[in-house]
Amino acid sequence: MSRHFVLLTATMAALAAFAADLRAQDADEAPENPMRVTGIVRGPAGPAEGVQVLLELSDMRIRRQVAWLQARTDTEGFFEIDLSSHDMPNYGLEFNTVSIRFMEARRIVIHKREEFPVHIELEVQPGTVARGIVTDDQGKPLEGVTILAPGVRTQTSGENGEWESFGLYPGGASLLFRKEGYSEQNLSVQSSGPEVLEGFEVVMPVATQFEATVVDPVGNAVEYPLVYFRTGDRYLMETGDDRGRVLFRGVPEVLDEVSLTAMAEGFLPTDKELNRTEKDDFAATVEMRYGVFIGGASHLPTGEPAPGAIVVAGDVFNRSAPQAVADADGKWRLGPFEPGGDIVLTVLPPSPEATWGIADLVFKSAGGDRYEGVVEMWPKGFSSDFTASFDGANVAMRRVDAGTGGFSGPVKYVAQWDGAANRIEGTLEVVGFEQTGTFTMERRYASGGGLAGEWEVREEVGASNLNVAPQHLGLKATMLPVTMHLDMNLTGGLSLAGTVTRADGTPFIDGTVHLSDWEGSDVYRPVADIRAGGRFRFDRLPEGTFQLFAVSADGAHVATPRILRGGIDGVTLTEGDPDQDSLDE
Repeated sequence: MSRHFVLLTATMAALAAFAADLRAQDADEAPENPMRVTGIVRGPAGPAEGVQVLLELSDMRIRRQVAWLQARTDTEGFFEIDLSSHDMPNYGLEFNTVSIRFMEARRIVIHKREEFPVHIELEVQPGTVARGIVTDDQGKPLEGVTILAPGVRTQTSGENGEWESFGLYPGGASLLFRKEGYSEQNLSVQSSGPEVLEGFEVVMPVATQFEATVVDPVGNAVEYPLVYFRTGDRYLMETGDDRGRVLFRGVPEVLDEVSLTAMAEGFLPTDKELNRTEKDDFAATVEMRYGVFIGGASHLPTGEPAPGAIVVAGDVFNRSAPQAVADADGKWRLGPFEPGGDIVLTVLPPSPEATWGIADLVFKSAGGDRYEGVVEMWPKGFSSDFTASFDGANVAMRRVDAGTGGFSGPVKYVAQWDGAANRIEGTLEVVGFEQTGTFTMERRYASGGGLAGEWEVREEVGASNLNVAPQHLGLKATMLPVTMHLDMNLTGGLSLAGTVTRADGTPFIDGTVHLSDWEGSDVYRPVADIRAGGRFRFDRLPEGTFQLFAVSADGAHVATPRILRGGIDGVTLTEGDPDQDSLDE
């Protein structure tokens, strides 16, 4: 080896060392970016290399997703994501891992700006991989088939029909194959542990369609009916159009016993069992019957309207029981009911709490004065289709909730608007439940004229401060499908207040007081929180005798039940044995 080569090698090494020192010095002197997220992804055997980390970033002030970022772990399982381009007071961070070797892991955290930098640790577990090919019933490979499985990321098949689903739970998983125009198929994947399973063949026949038409007793179309289709273990649900036409796609070619259930505003829910001809034709007509409605108004003892009164038909503890909420004028409408049937109404005091909903709504023009959009509740409870019209002075909107978390039916919105303001205020009605409320829409950005663009929607249903008492009413529906009119004069509610003490005389720090036995039943069972000093208070009570008992938040202390009449202040509930005479007049 020549002397010159040795000198050159030494010089290059010295230059490399000098450059490394400069980089280290620059790193020490460069200001550290505080707005970053670092993390480690670990598996059972240690750091997980090559895992994709997806971050969904939300601005918690407006409760809206603002960015989707990603990183990949290095050989030490380390990842880093820069958030310096996003300035907000509170950051919502949802992390998801994607890897062919592991099941998906998720973690959601919320941090204030001053809490950054943030370090996150994620644990992943090995998962099962399933692979195969999907074809039609003629053996032709199908591209673009969606493969869904619980808890894993959705995949699609390639141009040769090859598909892969990874991150499946070891032991057993059910895969659903779905493509427009083809019948959905399920595949059960069984594994003894984390492994790769290959050779699955899935055949998707061309979809068979079933058409239902919903009409009234004289053959006129019922607009926008909600229809349920059931056959064997297949269950489908669709909303019809303004001609009463409902189309179900992907039904089995051979139908077992088939039943349809149709629901629509103003009609009684209707069930229909299909006959052989209807099954062979893959078409049926459902005739719905009009029901009886009860409409009226609630008034205070002074004669003024009593808005917010809750009118329930049947069991008040059944969430599906028909109910209505009186509007600002005290008016309400309830139904439909079976003609000639017995009806028991319970009028409950107005709720002091409002039910709030916050959603993101994106509208696009559908031509003329019509608009179409999709509303997404935050957090991601459900999404619904939204339609609207604007005549230059008034906005009329309608949404239909078909997902979990909604009202499972239509909601109507009405407001006045000048076509330019970035805020719209109006009233809403939950059809079927006959609940009313208010809404506001704040525009985030415009996309063309009119309503087109993105809005934030805030809804409020219920809420009232009226102190009125509950009532029972028994009615018999008319034999004709008409609206029965019933006006109610509500009585003022009584109060029942006092304190709860332990056996040693000290007050309950927290807990609840329970009241029951109104008119010898359990129809009305309010609960009051125990406040500071052991105080509690019930309002909106009817005339009558009640049973009260209290329990501490940890369940360790229970106050002796007492029987009391309404209208008493200064009641004392005490932990210990009951008195010989516990009736207070």
